Amino acid sequence: MTNGPATGTRQLEIRAEDGLDIRVLPDRGFDVGQAWWRSKPLAWYDENRDVPPLTALRGHDWISGFSGGLVTTCGLFHIGRPVHERGLHGTFSHRRAQVVATGPGGSARARIGEVDGLGAFLEIERQISTEGGRGRFLLSDVITNRGCQAERVRLLYHVNLLLPGQDTVFLLHGQGLGDPHLERAYQTIALPRPPAGQRAEAVLRDHARRMEIKVAWSGDELPFGHLWRCDTPHGGLLAVEPATAPLPGVPPLVPAPELVLAPGASKTIHLEVECAELRSSESRPLGRVPETGLRSPPPVSLDSD
Repeated sequence: MTNGPATGTRQLEIRAEDGLDIRVLPDRGFDVGQAWWRSKPLAWYDENRDVPPLTALRGHDWISGFSGGLVTTCGLFHIGRPVHERGLHGTFSHRRAQVVATGPGGSARARIGEVDGLGAFLEIERQISTEGGRGRFLLSDVITNRGCQAERVRLLYHVNLLLPGQDTVFLLHGQGLGDPHLERAYQTIALPRPPAGQRAEAVLRDHARRMEIKVAWSGDELPFGHLWRCDTPHGGLLAVEPATAPLPGVPPLVPAPELVLAPGASKTIHLEVECAELRSSESRPLGRVPETGLRSPPPVSLDSD
């Protein structure tokens, strides 16, 4: 970028024919920034906050550099409100990717590390893949503990959906989530886990633009979920937040084990976002989707030629 608040940062654009156009941010945790499907924006975005990574994040500093975008990664050692010396949502989204590689079929891969003191080092190897002819991308993270002690991994995906107006329907695990729940989301609420045999999915149906956006994840990989809503000058924001740990002050509806990695251990986590056309003004029922429906694409090599 050579102009505007983000001057000096790298941005990688992936465009799939008759698919998604997404902007990946190597200097901001290899997160997904702006995204479009058939020229329709998917994510809440504030370009005035699209800034280079901050070198220090204390208290609520994180919010000053939060421009939205489709996926903002929070963690890896802390999520949620500031606690003691740890600022809001940690520092991962302000980490620069160390290695970036692109591959065929609209794929990109990077490694991003985060240290916490002398003995704590967590690393994510992230791959983002799209495909032509389908409004879908898959984010695959392999989290490895490179440190010398066991670590509790606090990872939260902040999926920032644009909430354009009243002509929308929000569904969670196939069931409609009504106005009372959405009103409570102004204060952040915990989401239930999906029924056994189903993966978790949140769907925003935008009848005005005749499209739906589905966010899907494994309840085993990300057992905690949250919903947050905010009204801004740049439009309504509805954030779906699957996580490996609960947010401080937001107790989960059902207890679940948090992710702890021994030294040298790894864990793979997937997140999927898909857009489709609404062919009717009626809400269509969602079918059951087995866990096996979420698959990883072939990896993009990070090794030099």
